Amino acid sequence: MRRAALTMLSLRAARAFLRPAVRPALRRAVVFSTTEPQQKKKKKQPQQQKKQQKVQKGAATQASDSICSASEDFSQWYSDVIRQADMVDSSPVKGCMVIKPWGMAVWDGLKDALDRKIKKSGAENAYFPLLIPRSFLSKEAEHVDGFAKECAVVTHHRLKGGDDGLIPDPDAELDEPLIIRPTSETIIWHMFQKWISSHRDLPLKINQWANVVRWEMRTRPFLRSSEFLWQEGHTAHATSEEAIATAEEMLDVYAEVVENILAVPVVKGKKSAIERFAGADETYTIEALMPNGWALQSGTSHFLGQNFAKAFEVYYQNKEAKRDLVWATSWGVSTRLLGALVMTHSDDAGLVLPPQIAPVQVARGVLRCLRDGVVAFRNERAAMASRRWRRAPPIRHRRDHTHSLVASRRWRAAPYAHRSISTQVALVPIVKGMDKDPEGTATVMSLVDKVVDECESMGIRVKVDDRENMRPGAKYFEWERKGAPLRLEVGPRDAAQNVMVVASRLGGEKQTIAVDEVPSYLKQRLDEMQAKLFADASQRLKDRTIDIATYEEMKSKIADEDLGFFRVHWKADNENEKAIKEDCAATIRCYPLDAQSDLEGKTCFYSGEPATHVALFARAF
Repeated sequence: MRRAALTMLSLRAARAFLRPAVRPALRRAVVFSTTEPQQKKKKKQPQQQKKQQKVQKGAATQASDSICSASEDFSQWYSDVIRQADMVDSSPVKGCMVIKPWGMAVWDGLKDALDRKIKKSGAENAYFPLLIPRSFLSKEAEHVDGFAKECAVVTHHRLKGGDDGLIPDPDAELDEPLIIRPTSETIIWHMFQKWISSHRDLPLKINQWANVVRWEMRTRPFLRSSEFLWQEGHTAHATSEEAIATAEEMLDVYAEVVENILAVPVVKGKKSAIERFAGADETYTIEALMPNGWALQSGTSHFLGQNFAKAFEVYYQNKEAKRDLVWATSWGVSTRLLGALVMTHSDDAGLVLPPQIAPVQVARGVLRCLRDGVVAFRNERAAMASRRWRRAPPIRHRRDHTHSLVASRRWRAAPYAHRSISTQVALVPIVKGMDKDPEGTATVMSLVDKVVDECESMGIRVKVDDRENMRPGAKYFEWERKGAPLRLEVGPRDAAQNVMVVASRLGGEKQTIAVDEVPSYLKQRLDEMQAKLFADASQRLKDRTIDIATYEEMKSKIADEDLGFFRVHWKADNENEKAIKEDCAATIRCYPLDAQSDLEGKTCFYSGEPATHVALFARAF
C-alpha cells in the first residue's frame, strides 16, 4: 500500500514537472480538511457560471448572425450586411474603419477597373506626401474655408514620457504645423509650379491613389468616415476649353465604371454654387439613388479655373513666348462607392455582388485540401514560389501520393488557409476525403479541375472552397452572405452522372447542368445577372424620380418618408437653397446635364420667379 502511494506521488510530481508553467492557481495541491465539501461546492460554481456564459454567448452569437430587414430599419440593415459579409471591422480610432480582406478585394476590383480607364485618358500615377504645410492651405481662400473644420493637425515631431504617460515633447514643437491631407490640391500645385514652365509641359495629368483624413462627427462605414481611401486626379492645361473637356471626360469615365462595373445607375449633372467643391469654378457630379430614397454623391469632377494657378503662381510660356496662367481640373471617387454598391443590390439575406466587380482570382495557385489537413499545390512551381508553404513534390497520382505525403515527416502539414477574395463562382466539392472515399473524392476533384480550367480560360473567376473544417451547408450560407453571384455544388453522385448543381444568389434557384455545358452556362448566367441588377436599379431610379410643382408638395412627401429625386424648376438663389435645407433637410443634388434645354416660360417651384435650371432635390447621405 505504501509503495503504491509513493508511486502515485511520483506520478503526480512528474506531471507537475511536465505541466507548462502557467495558471499556478490551478496547480495547487489538494488540502484535506473538514471544509472539503464546501470547497467542492465552490468548485461547482465556476462551472455553472461557465455554462451560463456559454448559453449567453450562444444567444449573442445567434443575434449577431441575423440581418435586420431593410424595410424595418435601413441603417441597421446596412450595418448588418457589411458585418455579415466580413467587409469591415470597427477601429480603436473613433470615426475610422478597418477594411477587411473581403472588403478590400471588392475595392481592389473597382480600383483596377478605374485605373485602366484613368491611364487610358492620359493620366499617370504618382504619390504625394501625407503631411501638408499649414501655409499651403491658406494660399487659396475658398479652399481653406471649405476644409478648415475637418483638418487634423500635427504640431510635434516627438513624444516623451511624463507623469501622465506619453506627452508631446515641448522641445519638439514644429516650426510650422502640418495638416494631414484632406485632399492634395495644395501640395500638388506646389509641385506643378516646379514642373511646368513651357507649353511643351502641358497638358500635365497626374493621378494619385491614397488615403485622406477629414474629421467627421457622425460616421458610417464606407459612406462617411474620418479616414478613407480614394483616387484623386489633377491636371493642368493651356486653355479653359481643354480643362473643361477633361473635367467632363472624367465625369463620363466615372459614370461608365459605376454603371457597367457596379451596376449602379447614376444621374450626371452640375452642382449648385453652394454645393461646389471649395475653390472650384464648376463641379460636375454623378448622383445615385439608394433603395430608401436617399441620394448618394458617388463621384465628382471639378473645373478649377485658374484659382490654384494664381495661388501657387503656376505660369507657362505659350507659343507666342508670353507668360500665362494654366487652367486646372481635379476629380475623384472614394470607398463611398462600396457603400453605394452594398445598398443598391443587397437584400435581407446579405451582400449581393454584381459579377463584374469580382476581382481577379488565384488562377494556378488553387489549393487542394486533403482529409488529413495537408495542403498541396496544383503544380510544383507554385509551391516553390510560395514562402508560406514548404516545398511539395509534384503530384502525379493524387490518390496514392496523398497517403505517402501524410506519412512522410519530410513535409510539413499546413492547415488550409481560406482566401478572402470576392468571387464570381464559388465551387463547393462535397467529398468525404481520400481516407474514407478515395475513389469518389478522386472523381469529384477530377471534375473540379476540369471545370476550373475551362472557366478560367473563358475569363470566369472560380473559387474552389474545399475547406474540411466546415460542412457544405455552412459554406453555402457564408457564400450567400458574402454575395458570390453563383455557386457550384458537386458530390460523388453528381460526378457519377457527370453533372453539377448551379445555385444563383438572385432568387436562390438551382439548376442541374451537364459538366461539359457548365462553363458556357455560367458565362450566360453571369451576363444575365449583371444586366438584371442594373435594370432593376434603373427602374427604381426612374420610379423614384418625381416631378414636383410646388414646394409644399415636396415638403409633404419628405414628411411622409416618400423619398426620391424631386425634379423641380428652380431659380438659382443661395439664400432660398439654404432656407429649404434648414426647413426640410433636402438639398440640390445636381442640375441634370440632359434636362436644361426646355426652361422657357417655366417658374421656380419655390419663389415663383423665372426658372434658371431644372434641379434634383433629395435627402442625402
